Amino acid sequence: IKITADKLKELNPYVTVRTEHLPINDMNVEFLKQFNIIVICNNYKLSHMCKLNKFCHDNGIKFILCNAFGLMG
Repeated sequence: IKITADKLKELNPYVTVRTEHLPINDMNVEFLKQFNIIVICNNYKLSHMCKLNKFCHDNGIKFILCNAFGLMG
């Protein structure tokens, strides 16, 4: 994730890119509201991601979910 974040920073040095390595249960509302975009790159339960997506949508936060499922997915 750090390598990806570093490459993302290169695209626009005026944008702050920050990575967090927290369990999904430790991400409270106030923590999440500080961001403009939330990108999840992990294999969390779909039900949790649907709730997070709804929260982001309701609060004007962009949401991107990146998952890989197996060798070809």
